[in-house]
Amino acid sequence: MFWHTPEAKKPELPKTQIMDALMIPGQKDGIFKPDNAARPNSTDTRVFSLLSLKGRTAIVTGGGGGIGFAAVEAFAEAGANVALWYNTNKSAVEKAEQVSKTYGVICKAYQAKITDETCVKEAIDTAVRDLNGRLDIFVANAGIPWLHGPIIDADTPLYHNILDINMHGVFYAAKVAGNYFRRQQAEETAVDGKKLENFNRGSFIITTSISGVTTLIPAAMTPSPWQRQL
Repeated sequence: MFWHTPEAKKPELPKTQIMDALMIPGQKDGIFKPDNAARPNSTDTRVFSLLSLKGRTAIVTGGGGGIGFAAVEAFAEAGANVALWYNTNKSAVEKAEQVSKTYGVICKAYQAKITDETCVKEAIDTAVRDLNGRLDIFVANAGIPWLHGPIIDADTPLYHNILDINMHGVFYAAKVAGNYFRRQQAEETAVDGKKLENFNRGSFIITTSISGVTTLIPAAMTPSPWQRQL
């Protein structure tokens, strides 16, 4: 004979307590109360002032042209000092100088090998020192497409090269930039020990590997005859 012992019932929370836990800050009893969040630390509440990047530092890889250079110009126009990274595009040096003159900020070009972890760290450290001792924004934009035909006919080193640039390079940069962000958030100081102003957390923006994983692969597979047969 088997005896069944009923499981003990879990204590139920009062509905009011559950609802209070689910409410967003400033909302209670289904009523939203405005002005529940802290205002930006600024006496100037004009929209363009709130969007200003004045005094901040941005680094953009693959910044010599295309989307990368557009990002460089956008950050500079918003008031940020910008490090423009390039690999072989020598015109990047001239473009950086022009950005400085046009927007009145510091914009410098750095030739950096994104596939070399040591080089990436040295380039970030140098850019931070050259600009204003802090890092606020990093845009991982450097990347190359596959231009070598069917992969079954291509040499494997070509595949490794794309991964080194589009994925490993992003990892190296994220690791170094992330350490800057974490230290700045914890210590609230620039590299020279001075108090940081207007820093909450850093921004790491990826336009290379994310696109390769979520967009380019499905797009390449769609017209594939082998995919259609499956």
